[in-house]
Amino acid sequence: MASAYRIRRASNNQFYFILEAENGRIILSSEMYMRMESVMEGINSVRVNSVVDERYIRKTENSGKPYFVLTAKNKEPIGTSEIYSSKEVMEKGIESVKQNGPTEQVVDESGKKKTEY
Repeated sequence: MASAYRIRRASNNQFYFILEAENGRIILSSEMYMRMESVMEGINSVRVNSVVDERYIRKTENSGKPYFVLTAKNKEPIGTSEIYSSKEVMEKGIESVKQNGPTEQVVDESGKKKTEY
């Protein structure tokens, strides 16, 4: 299975995307978007910025578990990771986003019919 961006529709009718690694695991989730054009801009931003280590902000949630936020050059967030069990596992997650982020495959799951771009 190849890595892919999957566009989905939330219950509030807005769009978001996830980046799925080759093993099928979700490694990055976007914010909500009102328009499909904005979703595609977000995906393109991840493609460009995912390979730059300085774009990753390493954070810790209230329980002390780590996660990261991928930002654009202007420091705006473009994707958030899951919560990890350790900093070492989080770093592996960052490496996975760096490896899978540039993928060209986009699957639109937001409607009744799946569309691949």
